[in-house]
Order: sequence, then C-alpha cells, then structure tokens
Amino acid sequence: MGHSSDWDSIRYKLPDCETHSLEIGVTNSWHSTLEDLAASIPDRSIIVGYSMGARLGLGLALEMPQKVAGLIFISGNPGLESEADREQRWDSDLQVASRIETESLEHFLQTWY
Repeated sequence: MGHSSDWDSIRYKLPDCETHSLEIGVTNSWHSTLEDLAASIPDRSIIVGYSMGARLGLGLALEMPQKVAGLIFISGNPGLESEADREQRWDSDLQVASRIETESLEHFLQTWY
C-alpha cells in the first residue's frame, strides 16, 4: 500500500549514496517479480524493505545473492508457515477487501496508514 515517495525523507538524508526507491508492479509470478526487482538495482545493493518489500528483499537475497550486500527489514516476515495461519490471513484479507469496496478509498487509506 506504500509508494516509492514514502522513502524520500530518508533518501534525502543519504546524499552520498546512490538510492533507488522502487514501485513493484503486479507480475505473473513471485520469480518474475524478483527478476524485475533485480533488473532495477545494481549488484551488491543494500536492500531496505517494509512489509512486502522486506519479503521481496529476502526472496532476492535467497534467489539472487549477488544482488544483495545487506538487508534492512522493517515489519517483515518470511511468510506464514501453517495452513491454519494462511487461512486466517486469507479471511482477514477478505475483510480488508470488503472494506475497500464499501468505504471511500480516502477513508480506507487514512485508517490503513
């Protein structure tokens, strides 16, 4: 739900570092998403990711380690291990989707953030 500009205040504090704030689009598969990410950054990058960005950074480090020199994760995890946890998350996500369909987008985003 974030936007690349969410990182601007941090990027501006790193004037001597090359930074890339990326928008990750929807692709057909996890691997193709990682390939798109890898193509967008130089080798040996330090990946900073929030939530799904953290999960993508972890996936990149595992599948294409030459792209990653370091990882900084904020509010991320490698995924849900049990089927019960995944089902509970699915139910929760359906409730969020219902809110998006019934509330104004502005109201939803205010409460989401």
